[in-house]
Parts: sequence; structure tokens; C-alpha cells
Amino acid sequence: AGYDIASSMETIIEPKSYKVISTNLCLKMTDGCFAKVYSKSGLTVKHGIHVGAGVIDSGYTGEIKVALFNFGEKDYKVTIGSKIAQLIFHPLITCSSKNVIAS
Repeated sequence: AGYDIASSMETIIEPKSYKVISTNLCLKMTDGCFAKVYSKSGLTVKHGIHVGAGVIDSGYTGEIKVALFNFGEKDYKVTIGSKIAQLIFHPLITCSSKNVIAS
């Protein structure tokens, strides 16, 4: 369903730690949408690799970097060109809101 995002760097993510991975990927989105970076199910199930927060606003045009967390028990090697995450575009729905004080 999503577009694969590949790593543009090589690194090792040790167990119980994370690394920010470069992708050399930039986007120019139209107004009215945003993109979200999701974990790849195979990496999560087989290796315990999860993606950190990943909402990309339509106005952001810089490089997309992916925070990968290793919840597994072994080092995980990221290689150049390896698929590390997936990108899915979503429509932006706006609504009005009002801040209130909790009672």
C-alpha cells in the first residue's frame, strides 16, 4: 500500500537503541495532504525494528530521515538501498477546535 523508503547509508543499530537514517529522499506535496512514515511489517516481525514518529507536512521539502528503533535482541545492519520504511499519503482534514481547561 505504501511507497518503500530506502536507506542511503550503512550503519548498525544496536539492541534497545535507535539511529536516524538518511534516505536522500525529498518530496514536494500538494496542499491538502500530508505523508506518514510507517514501519515495514517484515522488519518489525522478524527483527523488532520500528519507525519513530513520522508525520510530514505538505510544506516540508527537506530530506526525509527515518528514526529506526531496535527493540530486538541482536544488532541490526542497515545497508545502502535496503528498504527501511514505507510512506503513505493522506488527505488533510481540517476542523475548528477550541482549547478548554480540564475540570
